Amino acid sequence: MGLKKLLKNLHYLSKINLQQKSTEWGINQQQIDDIVIESMDGSTNYRFLDIKNFEETINKLVETEASIVRFGDGELNLIMGNDIDFQKSSPNLQKALINVLSSHNENLLIAIPKSIYSNKLNMQEIPKNFWRSNGYLYRNIVEKYINKSLTYYSVEISQFYAAYKEIDCGYYFDKLKNIWKNKDICIICGESVFNKIRFNIFETANSIEYCYAPAKNAFECYDNILNNSLKIDKKRIIIGILGPTSCVLGLDLFLAGYRFLDLGHIAKSYDWYSRKIFSLDKKALTEFFDPD
Repeated sequence: MGLKKLLKNLHYLSKINLQQKSTEWGINQQQIDDIVIESMDGSTNYRFLDIKNFEETINKLVETEASIVRFGDGELNLIMGNDIDFQKSSPNLQKALINVLSSHNENLLIAIPKSIYSNKLNMQEIPKNFWRSNGYLYRNIVEKYINKSLTYYSVEISQFYAAYKEIDCGYYFDKLKNIWKNKDICIICGESVFNKIRFNIFETANSIEYCYAPAKNAFECYDNILNNSLKIDKKRIIIGILGPTSCVLGLDLFLAGYRFLDLGHIAKSYDWYSRKIFSLDKKALTEFFDPD
């Protein structure tokens, strides 16, 4: 059998299998085609950016005093003008997020999805197919605003538990805890974020303060959130768990002299891992990413 015919047959068989899964996964025909194409080339055409993986990103934060802000699919959708579950898009928010994504400071790590520039063989099925079918879209947005000669970091730092399989999550959670071990921290979050948390990843901190803000549409109160944040003692590491608003806040507080860690779903990730919730089907992942 010639190579061309073999590839055509593989393409057909892959599409048939994916079509059987399309209802379960909630994907359409165009996304099926994109998944097949990307699974065949393994994303090898997109490995020209220097993006550290989540382990290298964790190491950087442990070994230095760097801050970090993260651009996941939510932030990138907002840049495109799309609303997400817990934040409405607006021209001001778009402009603010683009400003952060375009910024450059060696002590402020800009994290983007490593998954859109690497193969996804070790990913959970649902996120794997999400990034395969939408990777081209997010690459197009990212590349409008980044500097391709710079180093970027992995947004999966706070989502490796939900994103990957066959990794030692406990090892990486323990490494993360070392960042704030025996240090004073302040967590900026919605009031209900920790209501259902049984195992708190920040338990290794010397002391914890909380600065509360709206869990939904927080950016609409941005000036008030920023003013309250600037009252925090600069000796404290600030942890942002406030959706896309954390990303914008991270740059402003970094420039004001704070160490800021935009860690998104890290508290829920650690809690679910510690409670041994390992069934990450579509229903579970929807619950995981639901606003708190």
